Amino acid sequence: MKNRRGSDGIEALKRHCFRELRLSDRDVALLRLSVRRDASPADLFSFYQTVDFDALQGQQACALASLSRRMEDRGVPEELVPRVKGIFRYHSARNASQMKELYNFLQKANQAGADVMLLDGAAMKAYYLPQAVRYMGAFSLRIKEGQAGNAIRALKEAGDYAVSTGARHQLVFQSRQNPGIRFVCSPDRDSGADPGGDSRAEGAIETSFRGERVFIPSREALLFHILSGIFQAALSGDCFCSGRLQWALDSAFLSGEDFHTVKAS
Repeated sequence: MKNRRGSDGIEALKRHCFRELRLSDRDVALLRLSVRRDASPADLFSFYQTVDFDALQGQQACALASLSRRMEDRGVPEELVPRVKGIFRYHSARNASQMKELYNFLQKANQAGADVMLLDGAAMKAYYLPQAVRYMGAFSLRIKEGQAGNAIRALKEAGDYAVSTGARHQLVFQSRQNPGIRFVCSPDRDSGADPGGDSRAEGAIETSFRGERVFIPSREALLFHILSGIFQAALSGDCFCSGRLQWALDSAFLSGEDFHTVKAS
């Protein structure tokens, strides 16, 4: 089914939200460089001359290390090469560990007959190339109502997770083997959506991860959700939250935005 919001609405929301991000000059420059197909090592070297590497926050360092890796570290100042490579290796290893845990979670849920839809960063990772790294926190997902009970029991009985109740009655599964990895699960309460309880379920794409069945939102639905998050943050005066750089990067990859129209705050 075609998304009723329409491409015009998405474009208008995108333009508004990018204005509301209030990005710094450094972040705008990094975003532009990240999405440029013709970016050269000389461009990367010039960018490095404008930043204090020690002052970069986690998402900024991850984005810069990823960009440097794509250029095979050409353009990285010689004295920073070991550190940049180390940052990339750290996030690459973390992503690999997260994906392994995701496979284990999906395997147990699928064995219990549950349809799982990935949300937020977990869904966004599906649109990245397999070798690309993404700065990620907890996994957000949704299990279809009517299937959630068996899946949750199976996950609890497996003993692989410490289970607690989070905000809005969400269940939080924290990996016992990797305590830094959490799955935030929201059972679907809208029987008309398959397999999610929000607008992202409309047009959800069925795919597989290492042979395990999983659903992800369509590219348009995921982009709309990201932009809506930016819009809500702007309304609440929280557009300086730590996630705004990753929001912008994800929006760029989903929409092809070149950021030449984005202005710094």
